[in-house]
Amino acid sequence: MNFCKKHTLIAATALGALLFLAVSVSSVFADCVEGDCVDGTGTKVYSSGGKYIGSFLGGRSNGKGTRIYSNGSEYAGDWKDGLKHGQGSFKFPDGSKYIGAFLEDKRTGKGSISFADGSKYIGDFENDTFHGEGVFTYADGVVYNGEFRGGKPDGKGTITSPDNGKYAGDWRSGKYYGNGLFTFPDGMTHEGLFVNNKPDGDGIRFHDQGGRFEAKFLNGVKQGNWLKIYPDGGKYQGEFKDGKKHGTGTFFFGDGGTYTGKWRDGKKHGEGEETYEGGARYIGRLKEGVRHGEGILEYSDGRKFSGRFENDLPNGKGLMTFPDGSKYDGDFVGGKFNGLGVFSSPDGSRYEGQWLDNQMAGEGVYTHSDGKKYEGSFIGNKIDGEGVVTATDGSRYQGKFKYGDYNGEGTLVLHDGKKYDGQFRDGRFHGKGVLTIPGVGVYEGMFSDGVMHGEGKLSFDDGGSYEGAFKDGKYNGPGKRTFSRNVYYHGDFTDGVFDGKGTMSPLYGLEYSGDWKKGRATGKGKYRYPNGDVYIGEFHDGIRQGKGVYEFIDGGFYEGEFKDNLFHGKGVFMFSDGGEYDGQFVTGAAEGNGVFTDREGKKTAGVWKNNQFTEK
Repeated sequence: MNFCKKHTLIAATALGALLFLAVSVSSVFADCVEGDCVDGTGTKVYSSGGKYIGSFLGGRSNGKGTRIYSNGSEYAGDWKDGLKHGQGSFKFPDGSKYIGAFLEDKRTGKGSISFADGSKYIGDFENDTFHGEGVFTYADGVVYNGEFRGGKPDGKGTITSPDNGKYAGDWRSGKYYGNGLFTFPDGMTHEGLFVNNKPDGDGIRFHDQGGRFEAKFLNGVKQGNWLKIYPDGGKYQGEFKDGKKHGTGTFFFGDGGTYTGKWRDGKKHGEGEETYEGGARYIGRLKEGVRHGEGILEYSDGRKFSGRFENDLPNGKGLMTFPDGSKYDGDFVGGKFNGLGVFSSPDGSRYEGQWLDNQMAGEGVYTHSDGKKYEGSFIGNKIDGEGVVTATDGSRYQGKFKYGDYNGEGTLVLHDGKKYDGQFRDGRFHGKGVLTIPGVGVYEGMFSDGVMHGEGKLSFDDGGSYEGAFKDGKYNGPGKRTFSRNVYYHGDFTDGVFDGKGTMSPLYGLEYSGDWKKGRATGKGKYRYPNGDVYIGEFHDGIRQGKGVYEFIDGGFYEGEFKDNLFHGKGVFMFSDGGEYDGQFVTGAAEGNGVFTDREGKKTAGVWKNNQFTEK
C-alpha cells in the first residue's frame, strides 16, 4: 500500500538535477563573437565553452534566443534581462527535456518535463519545482494525478499503478496523509485515514467479491479484528485469511442471529456457538458451514438435543428432551428417531425398541402409565404384528395386532378367569372363537364386535347348552336349548327367549309344541301332560286361553272355550262312557244351560249347577 515512496524519490531526484543545472550556468564570463550583443542579435561565447545565440537588450539576453551549455544542455525560448523568462524548452545532457513557462530563470507556470528514464510530468511549476495541479507518469507506468507542493504530491491526488493498485485522497509531503481510498489489484478497496503512507484510524475495506470490512489501524497495523458488513445486513468481526473468514470470529446475521467460533475458508468450521432468529441456539462442532460432530441444539419450541450431528442434523447417538418433560434417548438418522431408542413421558409411559422416521417401527416394548405393557411389533407408531399385552390386573393377550389393536388370531385371558381364544377385529371378538366364562360355561362359535353373533354353541357348567343362531349376544333365530335333566327347547328364539315356533320337552313329564312369545306359550300349540292328557288349542302367556281341545287319557275330551287354564264359556264335553254335554262352562265345570246326550243318543235339555244336572 506504500508503493508511492519509491516513485516520489525518483521525481525529487530528477527535479534536483534540473535545479542544479540552472543555478550552475548563471555565473560565468562571456565574449561577443558575432553580431550585436548589446541591443540586437548576436552570438556570445562563454568562458565555460558554452554560447548564446539570439536577441540582446542592454547587453543581456532578451527576447528569443538559444543557450547551449558546456555540459550539453540547451535552452531555446524567451529571455528577459538575461534570464529565461516566458515560454521555452530546456534539454538536459541525459536527454531529459522541459517545455513550458519560465519566470526569472525558473520553471514557473504550466509546463511538461520528460526524463531520460521515460518518466514525465505535465502540470504546474513554481520555483523550479512541481507545484499546483499536475500529472506525473513514471517509467514503469505508475501515474500520479493531483496537487503538488514543493515538488512533492501534497493535497488531493490519485496515484495509479498497474501492479500495485490505486490511491486517491489526501497527500502531505509526498505521502498518503488524511482521508483516502486505496484500491488493491484484486479489486479490494480500503477507505479511511492514512498517515505516512499507512492506514491509521478508522478504515473500511470493500472486497471485490462483496462485503464491507471495518477496523481500526495504528501505524498501518490493524488493531483488533475486522468487522465485515455484508449487503444483506450481516456483519462479521474476526480473523480473515485471503479475504475469507478464517480463524476466530463472530458473525451477526441480518435476521438477528449470531455465530461465534471457529472459521475456515469462509465457512463455520470447528467449535462454535450459534443463535437463531426465534431463540434457538447451538453449541458444538461444525464442519464446512453445517453442524457436524458433538453438540447441543436448543430449539425455539423448547426442545433440546444433545449428541452427534452430521450435515446439520442430529445423526448418531443423542438425547432429545421436550418441554413437557418427555425425552428420547437413542439413535438418530437425518434428524429423526431412527434405530434403537427409549422414549419416556412424564406420565410414566415408556417405549423401548426400534424406530423409523420418528415413529415406533419394528420390535419394541411399550409400557403405559398404568403399568399395562405391550411387547412385540410396531408399524407407524401403532402395534402391528405378533405381540403380547399384559395388564396390571393380570389380564393378558397374545396374538396378532393391526392398526394398534387386536386384529387376527389371538388369546385373551382376563383377570377374572374369562378366556377367549379366536379371531379379533379392532380389539373385539370378531369371527370364530371360543369364550370360556368360569362358573357359566363355554361358548364356541361366531362373534361380531365383541358379542356372540351367528352360529354357535354355548355349553353351561350345569350341563345345559344352547346350539343355534345368535344375534347381538343373545339367542336369535332357530336353536336348541338343553337344560339339566335332559329338558330341552327346540325352536325359534328372539333376544334370548323362546319366540316363534318351538317345542319344549320334557319338563316334569310335560311337552309343549307350538307358538311362543317372549318366553311363554302364546298362540296355537299342543300340550302333552305327564298322565297322557293332551291339549291342542290356543295359549296366552303360558296358559290355556281361547279355543281348544283337551283330550283325556281315558278317552274323554273337551272342545270349546278356555280361560285361565280352565274350561270356560261355550263347550262340548265328551265322557269316556260315550255321554256328551254341550253347553256352558264356568271355571272348569259345567254351569248353566246345556244339553246332555247319553250314550244311546237320548238328548235332555237342562241346567247344570253345583255339578248337578236338572232337567227343564
